[in-house]
Formats: sequence, structure tokens, C-alpha cells
Amino acid sequence: MSIFEDNLWDELVREHHAEHAHPGRAISGRPARRRLLAGTSLGLAGAATAAALALTAGTAPPAFAVTSNANGTVTVTINQIAGIAGVNSELAALGVSARAVPIVQGCTATVQPLPKGTAPGAVLPAPNMQSFTITPSAIPAGDTVVLAARQSGGAVQTTNALVQGAAPACVAAATPKEKTLP
Repeated sequence: MSIFEDNLWDELVREHHAEHAHPGRAISGRPARRRLLAGTSLGLAGAATAAALALTAGTAPPAFAVTSNANGTVTVTINQIAGIAGVNSELAALGVSARAVPIVQGCTATVQPLPKGTAPGAVLPAPNMQSFTITPSAIPAGDTVVLAARQSGGAVQTTNALVQGAAPACVAAATPKEKTLP
């Protein structure tokens, strides 16, 4: 046996108060040693599997992210519709006049965007259409940036608008007449 196996065997003997277990005794020691090694191997394999699952499970992106940038802007990313409540909580805590809302079939609320050029640079969408950079200082007083989101397969599609007053709780599915901020 190796030093590791000898130490492991000695520890097992101490823990279980085995009086007759001795690594040098071939007849009584070998079956117990085989069971111990088999059990240790299974335990190590189980631990390795659990570690692999934990590492791969942690690679999914979070439902949302709200990041305050050094230049005063705020970047919002929505990866799952379930993240809308978290986005709104973070935006409210930062004092940003913006709200995320789901696009829901059957919702009666519509978003009437303000005329183009009303608040240039208030919201800039990222190419992935799941992220927006909001410039809070560019949002006129009394207006709200609406980040409307819908689940489409495994991704979230978003659009935005600047509205007067508060944001609705949901937004109706887009119609061809609706516009978004540039």
C-alpha cells in the first residue's frame, strides 16, 4: 500500500475502533481495504460530479443587471423576463426615471413615444437589443423611459420609448405605428 492508503486505513481504524484491523494482515485486511478504496473512489467521483454541475450551473447569465457607469449613465440588461422586477427596484434605488415593463398579449396599455428629438441621448440600445444605456440627466422632468421586453425563445427582445408621466404596468404587443427612440 501507498503512504496515503496506509494513513487512510489508520484513520478508519481509529474512527471505528477496529481492534483487529491491521494493514499487514492479508486475510482480514484485504476485503475491508477493498471496500474502503471502492467507497473512497465512489466518494471522489461523486464530489467531482457535484463540482462539475455547480460550475456549469453558475455559467447562466443573471436575469438582469443594472450598472452605474462612471460617466453618470446607467446600463440595463434584461436576460429574462423574470428580471423586470429587479430592474425596476434597482432603477428606483438609483433615482432613474425609467421602468421596465413586459410586452404582453392582451395588455391594453400602449406607449405613445414623445416626438423624435425630445430627449436626444436619453436611451441608447446596445446591438444585442437586451441592453440599454440610459442617461438620467437627458430625461426631461415628468417623463419616464419605458424599457419594454418580451421573451422570444431563449432570448429577450426589448424596445424603448420615452413617455410623459408614469410607465404602464405592461405594454400591448407592438403595432406597426409604434416608434422607439433612436
